[in-house]
Amino acid sequence: MDKSKTILFCSIALSMFLLAGCTKAISLTEDESKLISSYAAGRILNYSEDSDGRITPPWITTAPAEPSSAAAAEQTEAPGSGNMTNSGNAAQSLPDNSQNLAPEAPVTEKVSLSDLYDITGLRMSYHSYEFCRQYPKNSAYSAAIAEHSEVLLAVKFSLTNTSNKTVSVDMSEKWDFQYPLTIQDRTFLPERVVLGVDNVLNHLKTNIKAGKSIRTVLIYALPKNQRNAKGITLNIQEGNRVAEVIIK
Repeated sequence: MDKSKTILFCSIALSMFLLAGCTKAISLTEDESKLISSYAAGRILNYSEDSDGRITPPWITTAPAEPSSAAAAEQTEAPGSGNMTNSGNAAQSLPDNSQNLAPEAPVTEKVSLSDLYDITGLRMSYHSYEFCRQYPKNSAYSAAIAEHSEVLLAVKFSLTNTSNKTVSVDMSEKWDFQYPLTIQDRTFLPERVVLGVDNVLNHLKTNIKAGKSIRTVLIYALPKNQRNAKGITLNIQEGNRVAEVIIK
């Protein structure tokens, strides 16, 4: 018997001695005697090896401890658990398709050259193309000269003033336009600066009188073996709008 049990028994014996030695006897009913006996038995039980050390009268019942929030979360989220909540089941039943969604292809709108540039009173159209080593061919001031392994492709356009007054053209305002040339799945961009050629489309700045037309050009430097290629397409783009020019 350990020390706590010894102290308990001594306390009970001392209480009985004091009650027996009083000058006036205290009579108890049968129910009261049972109550005291049950309480004493409960105290002994609480100090047994199986007890958690708490002194709890036998007539007081202990409510079962509620599970902690962490345990509740594990029961809700653990896959395959039999104690899954409805919300957990609903979350598992919905497949996650976020990784399976293919990116949407950009929607493009095909328009005419005139509509793409949208300059009041100006009509624009594709004119012709030519392969050459230098452009223009017979100009002493031409600075557009192909390298030894290259050939130049000049894509020409016609700009016509259809109004009854002069039209100003400034392509620097079209800074977001793009001019990709496609040849058999290869893409080429036009020369950015062509010294000595003042009618290059992507840098054109001029005035066109009423009823008059001018020629303008885009110049591409290509490998020589592309001279005989077929399926050459120019797409002039601005945002999601594109004007397609089939060259050959």
